[in-house]
Amino acid sequence: MVWWGLGTMDRGVTVRLRDPAEIWWLPWLLLTVVVLYGLAVRYIAEIAALAAGAAVVGVAVTVAVRGHHPRTVAGVTLVAAALAAAAWSTGRARRRRTARRSALTAHRVGARAIPGFAADTERLRFATELHDTLVHRLTGIVACTSAALHLADPGRLTHAMRNAAESGRHAVTELNLLAAHRHPAPAGLAEIDDLVAA
Repeated sequence: MVWWGLGTMDRGVTVRLRDPAEIWWLPWLLLTVVVLYGLAVRYIAEIAALAAGAAVVGVAVTVAVRGHHPRTVAGVTLVAAALAAAAWSTGRARRRRTARRSALTAHRVGARAIPGFAADTERLRFATELHDTLVHRLTGIVACTSAALHLADPGRLTHAMRNAAESGRHAVTELNLLAAHRHPAPAGLAEIDDLVAA
């Protein structure tokens, strides 16, 4: 039977045991605490909590089977439960800290990539708009020139060629407008009042 006595010395408190062989369970208890901490850090909370409960029950049953007094069984069980709870909560806190750091790092990496994604999206939108404009205008030019090849009347031929030339000029104008929209010219001193008003 374990006998806990507090005696005072010059520098503090000492704990005396009647029989040091009675603390056979202490190394196993400490090993169990370390294992429970590891489980709490590496696995989900439910698994770690189940392991902690199983460890406490295992300690209680082991002490009871060895024939110790019920008060000793209760005391060792309470100590085991307190140590298991401390190991579980400390391990869960470390797991949360690690997860929070990982999430923050992932967020920072993702935040750095956003401008690149935005630029790629803008390039794709611009390329699509440019393609649509060019296809529309070039289709008109091809249709006019194809029709002009089949016309025998010089008046109609001239009209078809004018339409093709006009479509080409419109295509160039639209491309210039798109390019100006894409890279606007820097504002000069004359536009400062308009920029401030906006």
